[in-house]
Amino acid sequence: MRVLVAHNYYQQRGGEDQVFESECSLLREHGVEVEQFSVHNDEIGDKGKLKTFTNAIWNGEVQTAIENQLDAFSPDLVHFHNTWPIISPAAHYACKRFGAKVVQTLHNYRMICPAATLYRNGELCTTCSRNFFAWPGVLNRCYRGDLGASAAIAMSYSSHRALGTWRNQVDLFLALSAFQKQLLTAAGLPEPAVKIKPNFLPEDPGMGNGAGGYVLFAGRLVEEKGIRTAVRVWQEGDLPAPLYIAGDGPLKDELETQTSECSNIRWLGFQSKAELKKLTQDALLALAPSEWPEPFGLVAIEALACGTPVAAARSGALPEIVVDGDNGILFEPRQSGELRQKVHSLLENDRLGREMRKAARETYLDKYTAQLNAKLLLKYYEETLS
Repeated sequence: MRVLVAHNYYQQRGGEDQVFESECSLLREHGVEVEQFSVHNDEIGDKGKLKTFTNAIWNGEVQTAIENQLDAFSPDLVHFHNTWPIISPAAHYACKRFGAKVVQTLHNYRMICPAATLYRNGELCTTCSRNFFAWPGVLNRCYRGDLGASAAIAMSYSSHRALGTWRNQVDLFLALSAFQKQLLTAAGLPEPAVKIKPNFLPEDPGMGNGAGGYVLFAGRLVEEKGIRTAVRVWQEGDLPAPLYIAGDGPLKDELETQTSECSNIRWLGFQSKAELKKLTQDALLALAPSEWPEPFGLVAIEALACGTPVAAARSGALPEIVVDGDNGILFEPRQSGELRQKVHSLLENDRLGREMRKAARETYLDKYTAQLNAKLLLKYYEETLS
């Protein structure tokens, strides 16, 4: 089987970039002949806003480039990850004309939300998903506070909805969770063409023992990740373990100053992949207090793989990963009182903690290993090609 995998890299490296690279390696390890087609958002600065917005709807240059690679490589199937804003759906048309099957992974909610998060003013927002043209997202400048960029996203996706691109030019959509699939199919994606394939860890980090005696928040320090809720719990509650915060982001300076006299909160800043693995293995509990509707929850499975239970908000796909009272605990988003009570109860119960560590590790082995993910992805490929 020959597969061309396409991806538009972000300016700030994120989870989608990592998944693209990991899946390419995974496919090669399982005997698939893989070539990559990629562009990088660093190129945007050379083109100017108007050209970038126009290309987001239809990029003829990328269309020609991918046609050349199709001719040279002759893939059976082309698998797209991120296409915004440089690749554009023009590439899907090129692949279908060539005769290759087309797969599109749905990493976020950009098809129905200019911000791609379904999150505005601290709450779930599905307003644009109920409109053919995402005018509320434009008026609210939901993409980085930029009116023009928000309009470009809305125009791009409404144009391709009108053209029937998603019905006619994509053979298979891969959603990361049942929650994400339900939202996107309710907004118009063809339900039979959407399958669920979660993310995975390319390497097994191994079981930890929680010997560090702390609770860990690891992630970007932004509103939607729920970092304020986590900080509030440790500011207001006398908990039997300190909170370690690993990561960086726009809220770091504000919250670090705000908690400067809190001896039970430790700010670690940016950590390398190896450092994060060790921190997660040694944690008693990992936090995933997200307020936005996470389409998956990579931080959660990274913790489960280490045998570290997860305290997760009932938000997005997180309840599909974390089972309350089994491999972790669930609480309502932004409800610091509920989180404090549940964390306190867990940390005071050593037996329950040990049982949860075992269940956490079993969840990873049963659902999220690279081997299982490869088997599922290849099954979907073969069904699409048959």
